[in-house]
Amino acid sequence: MRVLVCHPEFWFGGAESVVFDAIQAFNGRNYSVYLVTGHCDSYWLDKLKNSVTEMLYGSVTMCGDWFHGMHFLAFRAWLKWGRIFDIVMLDGCPGAAPLLKLLFGKKIFYYCHFPYQLMLPNRRLIEKVFYFEMWLLERWCIKFCDVISTNSKFTLHNVNRCFPWISNRICSVHYPAIPIVTTQCSDAAKLEYCKTLPTNYFLSLNRYWPEKRVDIAIEAFTGSVEERIDASVNCRDELIKLTKLKNIEDKVIFLQNVSSEEKVQLLSRCTGVVYTPPMEHFGITPLEGSYFGKIIIAATGCGTNETVENGKTGILVDFGAENFSDAMAKVQLRQTPNRGNKFPLPAQFKRYRRREPRSASGDQPA
Repeated sequence: MRVLVCHPEFWFGGAESVVFDAIQAFNGRNYSVYLVTGHCDSYWLDKLKNSVTEMLYGSVTMCGDWFHGMHFLAFRAWLKWGRIFDIVMLDGCPGAAPLLKLLFGKKIFYYCHFPYQLMLPNRRLIEKVFYFEMWLLERWCIKFCDVISTNSKFTLHNVNRCFPWISNRICSVHYPAIPIVTTQCSDAAKLEYCKTLPTNYFLSLNRYWPEKRVDIAIEAFTGSVEERIDASVNCRDELIKLTKLKNIEDKVIFLQNVSSEEKVQLLSRCTGVVYTPPMEHFGITPLEGSYFGKIIIAATGCGTNETVENGKTGILVDFGAENFSDAMAKVQLRQTPNRGNKFPLPAQFKRYRRREPRSASGDQPA
C-alpha cells in the first residue's frame, strides 16, 4: 500500500511527533510512505529521510500559513508522483482536502489536532479577515475528508461544535502515544549533559509560543524558539524580560531547541513538570513526564484532563499563577506521594487501549 502523508510544517511540536510515529507505524506494516511538508527543521530531516520512500518539503507560502502552502505542495506531489497512492493522510488543516481529492481521487484520512479556525488570532483587522476566510473554507473543506480522527475527547467536542453535521461514525478519538523519539533515546542519553543540570528544578517543556503561557510558570516561580516566526521570538524575549522584572534571573534557565537526548535528561532528573497551556488540545508533554515517573502540574478543563489523573499522576489546577505556585509547593514539600523512577501510563490510557483497536502509533490493544 502507498500512503501520501501531508503535514503543514515539521518544526517543534507534539503534532510532529504524532505524524512521525504514524509514519513508523505505516513502515511496520510494510507500507510505502511518501511525505510532503511545507517546512522541515533540521531536527526532523534525517529522521524523516530514513523513514519515508520519498519526500518533498518547502513551499512558497509564509510561515504558519497551513492553507495556501498545502495547495502548492499537493500540485508538486501530483506532478512528481501522479496517482499512485491508495490513501491520503492529512493533518493540521483540511484546506487542501478538495484539491487532494481532485488530484488523487482517493479517500482522505484527516487527523484533527484542533479546529484550525480556533487556533488563529482574531484581534487585528487583518487577522479578522483571515479568520473569516478560514472559518468559511474549513467548514467546506472538511466535508471532503472521508474519515476524521481527533487527539482527545476535548478536541472532538470542539470539532462537533464547529462542524455539527459531522457524525461520530466518521469521527473518533485516537490518542497519541509517547513519542518514539523520546522512548528510543531514554536509555542512550548522554550522561555528560547531567553535569550541567541543577539538582532540584521544575521543568516547563514547551515551544516558545504565546498560547503556551510559559509566563504563568515564571509568575508561579518558576520552552523552543522558531526563529522563522516573529511570535515565537517575541515570546522568548518577553519571558526573559519577565524574569528580570521578577528578579529571578538566577533561578530560571531558558533552553532553546534541545536535542532528544537532552530532553530525556531534563525529564528524568526534574522534580516535576509544569505544563501551563490553559486550552491544550491534548498535550504530549504530560505523557512524556509520566513515562519518566514525574508529577505533572497542569491546567484543568482541557485535553490534559485525559492525560493526567488528578492526585495520582499529577495535579490539575484552575489556570492561574497562584494555583500553579501552590501545586509546586506541594510537590516540593513532598506532600504528593513519591512514585519512584518510573510510573506506568495513566489508567485511562490502559482503558483506552482495551477499548480502541490501536493507538495513534499503531500499537495493538492490551
